[in-house]
Amino acid sequence: MWNVIRRIRMRRKQAVLCLLAATLAFVLSAAMMSSLSFAQEPVLTVCWGVLMVWSLLVQLLLLAMLAKKP
Repeated sequence: MWNVIRRIRMRRKQAVLCLLAATLAFVLSAAMMSSLSFAQEPVLTVCWGVLMVWSLLVQLLLLAMLAKKP
């Protein structure tokens, strides 16, 4: 995982903006997930859930990258 972080070459400002975008995607997907029912909309619920997990992973990756940078 650290090799992936080392390969990503981003400036600190870009990383912070990406982190904000991933946080916004996480909040939006969490809001949509709270209003959906899996029984009524299974495909849509799964899609929003995948976006939620993906944005959380991006957030964690960016936080790790920001913590490692001087």
